[in-house]
Amino acid sequence: MTLPDEAIMKITTNEKLLNMLRDRRLQDVIRAIDGAPDRRRALEQARGRWGADFQAFLDEMLVTVGVCTRRPDGTVEFVG
Repeated sequence: MTLPDEAIMKITTNEKLLNMLRDRRLQDVIRAIDGAPDRRRALEQARGRWGADFQAFLDEMLVTVGVCTRRPDGTVEFVG
């Protein structure tokens, strides 16, 4: 699956995401997931290993591209 250009633009202009992506450890996790034969499994393993920090990145990404909204309590919910 690829993201539409509009979603990529939103990601590249989100300062919070850009700051998160400066973390070398997060970069390594993303590369490992991208290069894995089973990306879904690698994603689940990363979520288990990296916990709240990785989940915060995933949540911010999903909200940024418009797949989720952020509730007042900080949790996210899928749109539609």
